[in-house]
Amino acid sequence: MQYFGNFRGISVPDKKSERGTFIFVLFLCFTQCITSSPPSLFSQETSKTARASAVIQSSTEKLHRLKTIEANIRMDIVVDDVEFSARGRYEEQAVRRPDLSDFYRCMYRLELNFVMDSALTPGATPNRMTVVCHISDAANRADDEVWRYITVEGKKVISYVKLAELDQALRKSLAAGKPAPCTAINEVWNLGGLIATLRQLERFYDFNDHAEEAVLRDMEKTPLWKLTGSLKKGRLETLLESHGGVGKKGSYPDDLPSDIEIHFGKEDGFPYRITYLNRPTENSPKRSVLSRMSYYDVILNGTAIPATRFPPLKQVELQEAIYNTENHTQTIIKSLGL
Repeated sequence: MQYFGNFRGISVPDKKSERGTFIFVLFLCFTQCITSSPPSLFSQETSKTARASAVIQSSTEKLHRLKTIEANIRMDIVVDDVEFSARGRYEEQAVRRPDLSDFYRCMYRLELNFVMDSALTPGATPNRMTVVCHISDAANRADDEVWRYITVEGKKVISYVKLAELDQALRKSLAAGKPAPCTAINEVWNLGGLIATLRQLERFYDFNDHAEEAVLRDMEKTPLWKLTGSLKKGRLETLLESHGGVGKKGSYPDDLPSDIEIHFGKEDGFPYRITYLNRPTENSPKRSVLSRMSYYDVILNGTAIPATRFPPLKQVELQEAIYNTENHTQTIIKSLGL
């Protein structure tokens, strides 16, 4: 999995590294992997298909109108034919502050917990990751931040990005006439919530022209569109180059997430499932799943989510007695060319 490189401050080990850390980094990589459309966009299609671009546009616009999102999540990753699973929760609360750009349109919380060994010692703490975007009132905007708290194999790491500094750098860049690196900003720990996830996927993948009707197990009563796509040529070439190139007879590495499937709700536009797959190889003529993120028990526009679910980092540091934190703000600003 060397093609993931350095993932926003986390060094990705190869398969010779300690297995638990390796699997956990894969979870990190895949999790960072996020007004209705005019009727005319669908008018020329049959009831069985729709234009993929229209489905994504409609989904983005519907998500943008939501005030809250709550969902349980399950993430599965396959490594060397062994499947590892993580379970957690996602919460998102829209924020309306006139001084904020659309990049910081919501507070969100992503939690994932997973066990590397099914025979975990009773009472042992499972590995976990928590990512929180905290946005305060305008008077305390210095506290605006997105932070990530990781506990893996007994080690704790907290890293963060100060949004006020990032926003200041962005505004200065725009004032100088430079274009806004919209999709790149969304890659900063998914600033913007689920909409950011979709923007990232559009940046990395080319989707087939048409979406198809689909049914998922346990969701038979929910009408869905299924979109399929493949890594854009430039992205694929970059990843292949870092991975050692194409194999014999033009085959691709079997752990390269070259293809993708997304299942959207027809009515609500919600991305209920995101699946990454490899391409057929000489040894395996069929595609196989590398990672799958599934959302279930989804609640859209429910009651307001308590502010305590999106605490500032300083509260967490006090509660967890952690004083060794990593500030990634300037590294992110430089990586965006601001």
